[in-house]
Amino acid sequence: MFLRLWQFHVRPNLIREFCAAYGPDGEWAALFRRGSGYLGTELLEARSVPATYLSIDRWGSREAWDAFLRAH
Repeated sequence: MFLRLWQFHVRPNLIREFCAAYGPDGEWAALFRRGSGYLGTELLEARSVPATYLSIDRWGSREAWDAFLRAH
């Protein structure tokens, strides 16, 4: 399994929209679902840093992630 981690600092007034877009059912995950080997996305909120989120994208392998990047 290959994990791709992203950290985001979100403007407080845009948190709802951000979570809708970058959550497991959002547009971010919909784009990744086009790639073979995509296993899912998880969105976590940092408790110690306000308006900071971590996105964890799971892929079957590094090769699957690289193939997605080449294709999209």
